[in-house]
Amino acid sequence: MTGQAYSEAPTAVTPRSEQGETWENVDLDKDQKTASSGKGIGKIALGLAIGLAIGIFAGRTPPQTNPRSRSVAPAMSSAAQPAAITTAPSQTVTSAPVETGTIARTISATGTVAAYDLLPLLPQANGLQIERVLVDEGDVVVAGQVMAVLDDDVLQAQQSQAIAALESAKANLLERQAAVTQAEAAVAQALSAQAEEEAEKEQEIASLAQARVDKAQADREQARYEKLATDGAISLQELENRRTTASSAAEAVRVARANISSAQAKIQSAQANVSSAKARLGSAKAAVSSAEANVRSAQASVQQLRTQLAQTEVRAPAGGIVAERIARRGDVTNGSQKLFSIIADNALELQVQIPETQLSRVQVGVPVEITSDADARISLPSGIVRSIAPLVDATTRQATLKIDLPSDPLLRPGMFLRAAITSQTVEGLTVPYEAVQWQVDGEAIVYLLDGDNVARSQQVEVGNSIGGAGQGSRIEIKQGLKKGDRVIVAGAGFVKDGERVKVVPEASVNQSKEL
Repeated sequence: MTGQAYSEAPTAVTPRSEQGETWENVDLDKDQKTASSGKGIGKIALGLAIGLAIGIFAGRTPPQTNPRSRSVAPAMSSAAQPAAITTAPSQTVTSAPVETGTIARTISATGTVAAYDLLPLLPQANGLQIERVLVDEGDVVVAGQVMAVLDDDVLQAQQSQAIAALESAKANLLERQAAVTQAEAAVAQALSAQAEEEAEKEQEIASLAQARVDKAQADREQARYEKLATDGAISLQELENRRTTASSAAEAVRVARANISSAQAKIQSAQANVSSAKARLGSAKAAVSSAEANVRSAQASVQQLRTQLAQTEVRAPAGGIVAERIARRGDVTNGSQKLFSIIADNALELQVQIPETQLSRVQVGVPVEITSDADARISLPSGIVRSIAPLVDATTRQATLKIDLPSDPLLRPGMFLRAAITSQTVEGLTVPYEAVQWQVDGEAIVYLLDGDNVARSQQVEVGNSIGGAGQGSRIEIKQGLKKGDRVIVAGAGFVKDGERVKVVPEASVNQSKEL
């Protein structure tokens, strides 16, 4: 027997067939002297031997087999006797006590695996042919990784033209700036000339004032001399001199006034020159502004083309796994057609629905055990309820739960999985999962050990398993056992009710399995 240490009880009777003789030969040798009667006795003896052998095998009850296990009880030797004949242990087993443990009460649900965040990747550059595709479905990518390359020949040519236009715009701007400098110099020169004219005018005004003073003095002297001349006090020659002086003073006043008018005219001309220079300066500055705008426009064109060239490398917006690859070499990009989809950070969730009557039993953050009917390798005890939908479907009366799934290479979006959602935890009795023997009718039994290590079959009602369903896990016992009972673990599938067994440490059984 594989995996169990098995020993037969010593036989109380050894059939003579094992001593090198047959039943037929024994009886016939004794009665060969009387042929007719000897033949009859031999037939009777043969019938008794066959009957005895049938009785021995019929008296032994074959060991029970666990319908959920692939282990099969070993074949019984023809020399074995019924257990009732001997009290010696016939099986080597291990045992474990019934213990209390924390039991999770769960709500069962089914759902579909989906990406927590499925990122569609659309091309940013339209109308370009796909030159290379660098990733495939299932590949792991990091943020910024190049996933596809688009043909950029046309954009490269456009960028060269844009750069040339930018250089031309910059040269034109320099010319316009030089014109502004010249216009500013002309304005300054015109202002300087205006200032000179204004200073000259001031001088002429001062000259006019002096001429007026001189004229007034000359007029007074002339009037005095006119009176003196009338009185005969002076000569006519002296009177004429005074008259000439007064006339010269009046002329000086007139000339000063004329000079002021001329200075004013020059000032007006200088002001006109200043205005003209300022107008040319404004025009030059406007031309500079236009040239600067042309430069900025050219720079924007170059930057746009550089951006478009960068977009010819289609990069992953975030790390994760490539869920879909739609892009093919030779396709022309369209802004509304995605090239890839990425499962961001490889984060998956299970979307399940539960009836509204069970919503009050579920809370965000409770653990969930995930299993699959299609793949027995999928057994994940570490799922977590992340969110509960705020709305209940009015038709189905069910609400959607989203369960965060741990990272596992076996999981794929679209899978159908089962979820055991923890609703509460209680204290209960547990035994090792291997101790429970499942019967054909669906019932479950365990084998209790009494003080003499005699196995007694006990029907039990089981509940949830703890830590999965298999070796190393435990299972809840709702009814049939009490704390402290000893149950058979290893070897339970080969024990009969009422059979005495030998209890050994688990290590001894493991050594027997290795042998």
